[in-house]
Amino acid sequence: MDGLEASIKIESNQIISHNFEEKNQYQINGKIYFNNHEYFIRYKEPDLGNTWTIIKWNNLNVNKVSILRQGEIRTEQKIYKANYRSPSGDIQLATFTKELSIRLLNKWEGNIFLAYELTSQGEYIGEYRIKINFKGIKDG
Repeated sequence: MDGLEASIKIESNQIISHNFEEKNQYQINGKIYFNNHEYFIRYKEPDLGNTWTIIKWNNLNVNKVSILRQGEIRTEQKIYKANYRSPSGDIQLATFTKELSIRLLNKWEGNIFLAYELTSQGEYIGEYRIKINFKGIKDG
C-alpha cells in the first residue's frame, strides 16, 4: 500500500484541572494511505522523540477514530479507552468523547476534529481538543 506525501497541520488545546491551558500548533509532513474504505494518516510526533502517530478511520463509519503511537511512546487510543505505554510502564487511560467529526474535501484532503475528556486510573486529567488538517501532495 503506497502512501501519498501529505502536508499536515495539527492544532491542539489541552485544558488541565486548575484552569491551566496549553496550546500547540504544528505544520509537518507525513503520508496519507487509503485502502478498502480505510484512511490512515502517518506522521512523526514533533515533541515525542522517535514516535510515529497513525490516525485511522473507516470512510463508511466516520463515528470512530483510532490514534496509535509507536516508538518511544506507545498508545492505542479508541473512542472510550486507551492504553498508554511509556518507558516508565503501562497506565490505564479512559476517554469520554464530546465531539468527533471528519470532513473530506476530496479523497486526499480534509480535516478531523476531536474533543474529549481524559482520565487516568479514574482520576480526571483534563479536556483535549485536537484539529488535524491534511492535504495530499501530488508528485511532480
